[in-house]
Amino acid sequence: MQITTEDIKNNINIIFYKRAVNYYSQRRVISLDISENSLENGEDVLTIHSKVKGSDDIYTQEIDIFEDKRKI
Repeated sequence: MQITTEDIKNNINIIFYKRAVNYYSQRRVISLDISENSLENGEDVLTIHSKVKGSDDIYTQEIDIFEDKRKI
């Protein structure tokens, strides 16, 4: 599964996108791991695990991205 910056921008709140770009540019992303898996139902999922230095502490995130296979 491939995702682009435009895919991300079109599917999340712009405030969250800008915050993520800001954190990344400030080198606050400590670690980032991306894996792709197939679920039992055959659906593909891209999982992003990260550690980020927030305002007060380091926190972890797990983001699952599912491909929309519906025909429009």
